[in-house]
Amino acid sequence: MTVHGLWPNLKSGASLKDCTSGVTITDTGSSLFLNMRKYWPSFSQANTKFWGHEYNKHGYCMTEEMGWTSYEKYFQYVIDLHLRIYKNLMTQAFPGYTGTTTVTYDTLKSAIQKIIPKATINMKCSKGYISELYFYLEKNFSPSTSSKFSNQCKSGKLVFK
Repeated sequence: MTVHGLWPNLKSGASLKDCTSGVTITDTGSSLFLNMRKYWPSFSQANTKFWGHEYNKHGYCMTEEMGWTSYEKYFQYVIDLHLRIYKNLMTQAFPGYTGTTTVTYDTLKSAIQKIIPKATINMKCSKGYISELYFYLEKNFSPSTSSKFSNQCKSGKLVFK
């Protein structure tokens, strides 16, 4: 599983307006960017263009909110969160799984809720594979029970690497 993004929403669940900083992202080859290439790749454009979009549309708002001084702090925060929650979540929810397995939505939801109780889980599928998995967290990282996405598949293939 990889990161798509992390951004703040209004309490109502509505998205914030774009809060562009106009920053161009430069991949410096640092350990941060090595991790970003691995856990936050673009599947349709150059990584730096995708990361620039994510930062300028979503991350800049978060950077301002948190008082961070650079886009690197936002990216590091997202990668750390991914490694702490998402990556470990799947290995805890599905211990010992390797390769590809098909899971139902209910099985996936139940496994994840063992790790993050009360989380509202939503997933999207594409060509039989789970392509997106959503859940919302409050600022303190407790699960949010509000969700604007709806489950779009009953089962899908999940790939473990």
